[in-house]
Amino acid sequence: MIKEMIEDSHWAEICNRVVKDDNLRELFANAILNIKTEVAAICLREAENNAPSPLKFLSNYWNGKPSANKAELAIIFKTYIERQKERSTSVPFSTLINQTVERLVAQLQSALPTESVAVICKIGISDILNAPGSPDPIGIELQKILAGLPPADATASTNIGLPRPENHQHKFHGRFCQFPFDFAQIDPLGQMYLCCPQTLPEAAGDLVSDTFMDTWNSPGAIAIRESILDGSFRYCSEATCGYLQSNSLPLKEEVKNPRHREFIDHHITRVEQGPLTINMSYDRSCNLSCPSCRKGMVVLKGKSKENAETIHDRVVNRSLKNVEELIITGSGDPFGSQLFHSFLRSFDPSTAPQLHITLSTNGLLLTPKTWGSICNTAISKIDISVDAGSAPTYMLNRGGNWNILLDNLDFVGKLRRAGKIKSFELHFVVQENNFREMKDFVEIGLQVSADFICFKQILNWGTYSEEEYLSRAVQLASHPLHQEFKKTIKDPIFKIKAVYMHDLNMLANS
Repeated sequence: MIKEMIEDSHWAEICNRVVKDDNLRELFANAILNIKTEVAAICLREAENNAPSPLKFLSNYWNGKPSANKAELAIIFKTYIERQKERSTSVPFSTLINQTVERLVAQLQSALPTESVAVICKIGISDILNAPGSPDPIGIELQKILAGLPPADATASTNIGLPRPENHQHKFHGRFCQFPFDFAQIDPLGQMYLCCPQTLPEAAGDLVSDTFMDTWNSPGAIAIRESILDGSFRYCSEATCGYLQSNSLPLKEEVKNPRHREFIDHHITRVEQGPLTINMSYDRSCNLSCPSCRKGMVVLKGKSKENAETIHDRVVNRSLKNVEELIITGSGDPFGSQLFHSFLRSFDPSTAPQLHITLSTNGLLLTPKTWGSICNTAISKIDISVDAGSAPTYMLNRGGNWNILLDNLDFVGKLRRAGKIKSFELHFVVQENNFREMKDFVEIGLQVSADFICFKQILNWGTYSEEEYLSRAVQLASHPLHQEFKKTIKDPIFKIKAVYMHDLNMLANS
């Protein structure tokens, strides 16, 4: 998506007027895309509860290129809002949309130079939102709905890569998920998510506009927790959640944890203690440029780096005394980031003895020397993403040195066997060019003493065109190799205890 935006003449004109620095240009583009994804999540959830709605078809055009019809996105939403009554959700739809757009403006004002903000005000936020990626043809669908005509049908391909909250009806009624009560993930714009964004794509708020605790207990956060307690799970996507797919969440009456028991018994949605786990995902710097994640190498500098440092200060300085786990990082690599690597070198475990760190890394820089230079006594878990079972495929999907990786996997395995860490996980994003190596990957994981070997379906994070993504997404029934893929994952090796099929559970068990 970023590529299409940058190459489009209308977007290029806006970008050139607003920002000059390349790093700021990517930040600006990502801000627009992230806010649209959040708006889409709100709209899709609303559409499930209030059909027929023109917003139901927003995702049809989300990945499309701009048309000649430059319908004003803000006017479309306003028109719809004026025709709707307040919904049964704890935060009205109109309020959520307005808060989301206001948050975008606040983020841009904080992240960009004063002169850029002035240009944004002059152009107008609605015109910026109408840059490539916005759903221009939705105006036509709106007119059809209001005229009583049947709307266009959404297709599987047009919704690809977009996390979809769903109307689960009563499917998960009586179940409990701890994540919105215990977990916070902070992205590069300071947005806070109460689960991984691909599963729960609606942000609770952001650290640019509010304090950490105000964001943690924002109206949006409270609404998300309410959806767990009322059993609707209406903000969650079953398609990307392994727990929902396997129906493995505990029944409320089975929950023994005193903290969670109190939330359930007293219907508590405002969590005063704060999160137990924080995923620090606000620096995208990495030593690799994997195609499934980004279009090129990302190393923060200038204003982008300052923004990440500001968010980091707000996360760390809010007091880590109640936090039990820090995950570093879901956005890049802890050793490819100056910010995170510096934190790992300087953090004193004695200042927060209850805190444990999970390293989420590609593993190439995790050498014995690096391990000796960081706060390794605080590190309890290491997750390494590989996406291959051979050197050629690793070069294709990751662009890294396979032999160095194997050496480092062996080193981490030794740490695990010696009890230096409590858990060691390997991760593999499944796609057309690597699914035949899944069995090899399991063997590698067993050889290096991995506790869990996790497989996930490939999602489109805006790095692929729709055609490109469809050619890779072997988990889709429309893919020519889908049946071979299904046969592959029926192998008994994927049933062993160490293997976790994450969001491929439904396929593996179908």
